[in-house]
Amino acid sequence: MDTLIKPEILSPVLILITYLSSVKNGKFTCDRYLINHFLYLLTSLSIYFTSLKYVNDNDVTLGLLQKVGVSLGIIVLLYSINNVNNSILQHVIWLIVLVLFSLIIRYDKYDRELIENVFQKMMIIILICGLIAINFSKYIKPSMEFVLILGLILVLILHIIDVFFLKGKYQSLLSHISVFIFSGLIIYDTNFIIKRGKDCISSGDPMYLDNMVNMFLNLFNLFQNLLEVMDE
Repeated sequence: MDTLIKPEILSPVLILITYLSSVKNGKFTCDRYLINHFLYLLTSLSIYFTSLKYVNDNDVTLGLLQKVGVSLGIIVLLYSINNVNNSILQHVIWLIVLVLFSLIIRYDKYDRELIENVFQKMMIIILICGLIAINFSKYIKPSMEFVLILGLILVLILHIIDVFFLKGKYQSLLSHISVFIFSGLIIYDTNFIIKRGKDCISSGDPMYLDNMVNMFLNLFNLFQNLLEVMDE
């Protein structure tokens, strides 16, 4: 897709801006916490679309077994991010994950107008979720995450059953449910980030990457399910 600002040009600029904003005297700083979180998320999206553009331009295509292997690799790498203490290694792992995502998720089969409409609706949903997280913070409890994750697992199981035994008969319904679940997760994670920002100075550990990964995955899956819902 042609854009006014090419992602391969935007990505290094965002990486530099994010580094200068989030690092002070060689260490991550709590200054501009929410802004830095937004920069991390924006930079990750830009890197992903840069890699996706390269994959599409060079017509890189993986077979089914290769996609399964890459998907398993992504799961292992995502798990390892939280178990690695070296911040540089964490960021390298995340960069690899973004590249691997571009290998298994392709949008070239969708109409450009559809993608733009989905993106616009996703922005509206994100705005609403953000307002809910800010204005109804006291009602957002840890139990909310448990219920949403449990619901997500159930939907994934039903989706597998639907694909292999019902020939995708309920794909649209499951995609609609998934949109609500990931919207709920965005509300929860936004509230978590706001609270983390307030506690950052006392803890001294911004944990930008750890917190941002969940939000990126929520946005990624929200976009995917919105795309399925609107491509009917």
